[in-house]
Amino acid sequence: MTISEDGSINLKNGKYTNTYPNPLEQSRRHGMVLRDFIDSKEVLSKRIEMLGGIEITSKVLINPKTTLTNKKLPEGFERADSFISKRSKEINSLGILKVLSTFSKGYNIDKAKEIAQLLVNAHKPVDFDYTMKFKMKKEVIQENTIVPEQMPQVKSETKVCPRCNEGELVVRKVKSKKAQEKYNNDEFIGCSRYPKCRYTENIVN
Repeated sequence: MTISEDGSINLKNGKYTNTYPNPLEQSRRHGMVLRDFIDSKEVLSKRIEMLGGIEITSKVLINPKTTLTNKKLPEGFERADSFISKRSKEINSLGILKVLSTFSKGYNIDKAKEIAQLLVNAHKPVDFDYTMKFKMKKEVIQENTIVPEQMPQVKSETKVCPRCNEGELVVRKVKSKKAQEKYNNDEFIGCSRYPKCRYTENIVN
């Protein structure tokens, strides 16, 4: 994966390379929506609003397993496994003016929790129509969909290995001639911790 100077992402998959828009711009638009929503609920004090309101920043986190061609990540992009440590450094390196500005707004942890709960309560899961996206007929989906009441009830009864008392007894296939002579058929019961535990028994029909 390569991150361009404009923040767009080039993702190579075999012979093909797909280009995706800058995710930071999308995140910033989300921030604007959040700000408008919070303002509409009037949960902020006049003091906070007069001093610029809540600062909403955006970061794009990259899976640590992703192979990047960039020698240096552009501003706003960070690997997920180093995000917390870098964020802590940013907070610890805040200048005195920034700290005083935050305190002067009267914005504290209780207000942050109140806003967080407001956002959680307002969240509504998206009802996405996959039939439109994949051009599928709804009648076909309904015919082949099994509702929970129709699903067969399977009883799962696992037994603990009597030898090691850690593994579970599972069904295994006979793979050698010696084992075929030992067991009644082509299957037998064995410990799931094999080869650490070699407990076995015949399957009783």
